[in-house]
Amino acid sequence: MRIGIGALHHETNSFSNIPMDWEYMRRSRFEKETYRNIYAPRRNYSGGFIAKGKELGIEIVPAASAYLCPSGHITDEALEKHRDGLVDLLWQAHMESPLDAIALNLHGAGVADSYPDADGEILRAVRDRFGPDMPIGCVLDLHANVTHEMLEYADLLTGIKEYPHVDEFEAGANMLQLLADMAANN
Repeated sequence: MRIGIGALHHETNSFSNIPMDWEYMRRSRFEKETYRNIYAPRRNYSGGFIAKGKELGIEIVPAASAYLCPSGHITDEALEKHRDGLVDLLWQAHMESPLDAIALNLHGAGVADSYPDADGEILRAVRDRFGPDMPIGCVLDLHANVTHEMLEYADLLTGIKEYPHVDEFEAGANMLQLLADMAANN
């Protein structure tokens, strides 16, 4: 089994006048094996994806991640470049050898200038590229804003339970387990 992974973890503070622009996002963005190498040892969502995949004998295929500090709105340029790059990398991996599912870490409170639901927009783009049969799961932050768009484009939404957020790793691992079970029965 092969599961593609990706992340955009940004909590937007709509009262802040400090935008999350592409230059800042680009410096905090990692792709492919760099993504894996940075997050495999960490006790966060992506670390949970990677560890659970290894435990289950699943090939985890990292696409792109951006873990960002809270700030004002994400600029359209930043969201669109990250979204398109993430989807393209997942698609390239799928064309090399088919993916069985896609696991995403999205904060659930991302807002971009023209996209009031930045996380739903990423899910929409992934769903549009991969179609209705690809299992897509997403782990969200404790104070995510779950939207109709997220529910429409994801097959599975899970989240953390603790504040402070001490269970990110476990939430990522749990979501990957559920997604793998879903893909195995697909």
